[in-house]
Amino acid sequence: MRQIYLSLKEHVEMNKLRPILLQDIANVYADPKIASEVLRFPVDKGESKEVVIDVINVVKMLKEEFNNVEIFFTQNDKTLVLFKIDTNLKKNQIKNKMMVAVELVFSILVIFFGTGVAIMTFHNDVSMSSTQKRIYELVMGVGTDKTYLISIPYSIGVFLGVIYFFKEFNRSTSSKLTPIDVEMDKYIKDLDTSHIKNIEGKA
Repeated sequence: MRQIYLSLKEHVEMNKLRPILLQDIANVYADPKIASEVLRFPVDKGESKEVVIDVINVVKMLKEEFNNVEIFFTQNDKTLVLFKIDTNLKKNQIKNKMMVAVELVFSILVIFFGTGVAIMTFHNDVSMSSTQKRIYELVMGVGTDKTYLISIPYSIGVFLGVIYFFKEFNRSTSSKLTPIDVEMDKYIKDLDTSHIKNIEGKA
């Protein structure tokens, strides 16, 4: 008995409407004699912009097409396929790049000023200015309102601490995942799950 192993991808994006082949949505290992046929086996006509493909339907179609085969599947039981159709590709690409740039600048400004306000509010709540004056007095032996020797290193430390935590400026030299990477991965999975449920609910 010939064997076929399937591992469906979670999310697939395609640029134009066309029949969806098994190799588009899954990693496949099959008997060499039928491998090319299995890879190019159509699993959906691709007539809708959003398609959910269930592994059970894939197994059923393969069983009907190929005789004397044993099929194994792992990981995901469904694949979300999105067709991104663009009639004015160049025009929309320029528009998309401009929108991305505007959104990026806006996000940077919001994060920068938001973080600044949050830090200042926190320092005001805990009376950081009074604390630094007290530390200066304990270390230097005299009181002063100008605690630059403490406030400047402290500010630099806060800045470096934020960079170290998110590792945004260390991506090229580090292969470690950041907290943002982890949360974005969870968000994408939750988004795909909700998208699948929404499509299935409309069917």
